[in-house]
Amino acid sequence: NSRDLFGEQRWRDTHVRFSGQLAHEAAELFDVCWQGKQANSNINRSGVSILIPNNTANCRQTLHCLFVDTFNQAEKTLYLTTPYFVPDHRTQQALMKAAQRDVDVRLLVPGKSDVAIARWAAQAAYASLLAVGVRIYEYRPRVLHAKTTVVDGAWSTVGTANMDYRSLFVNYELNLVSRDTCFASHVQQQFLQDIEMADEISMSKWQNRHWNHYFFEGISWMARRWL
Repeated sequence: NSRDLFGEQRWRDTHVRFSGQLAHEAAELFDVCWQGKQANSNINRSGVSILIPNNTANCRQTLHCLFVDTFNQAEKTLYLTTPYFVPDHRTQQALMKAAQRDVDVRLLVPGKSDVAIARWAAQAAYASLLAVGVRIYEYRPRVLHAKTTVVDGAWSTVGTANMDYRSLFVNYELNLVSRDTCFASHVQQQFLQDIEMADEISMSKWQNRHWNHYFFEGISWMARRWL
């Protein structure tokens, strides 16, 4: 396993394994990507667990719309893990509005990152999120690369999409989206375990950060559309 190969410096990631029809659909979507084509717009969306690409024949922002709509419908909890958090305006607003509705919104991001500018850009968004009650955690043990979301303990997703411009608007991505409450429970439990190994960022701590943070955050935020 990764611990045997890389020791304690291995990355923290989350993967899923599926079979049957989902595996068949994944193979078809891989072929579509490999050939540089767009996925068919009538992809299967009737199952409890489905595969959603971000680029179909009738929409080049499928995952973006899915995330924003789901965040807007959250009622109790919204737990998001992403290694690269550089949200566009709609995504950031959906998270903030959820917190303002008294949804328990928690964000887990890396304390150590393989892309420094992406971490600076993420931190540029902290203040506005913290101000409305979003709780932010930075994972400390090793590089965090997991991409998961669980909403209200009933809707969850694991996939390749980061919460950034490139994943939501440029890259070809594929996420497993599920309404299986057992699966959601596993994703949520892993999230809660991970934040036990993370530092929570408080507003008071964030307001007292060193002045040079403001400079690097500002420069990185200006480049956010290319991250």
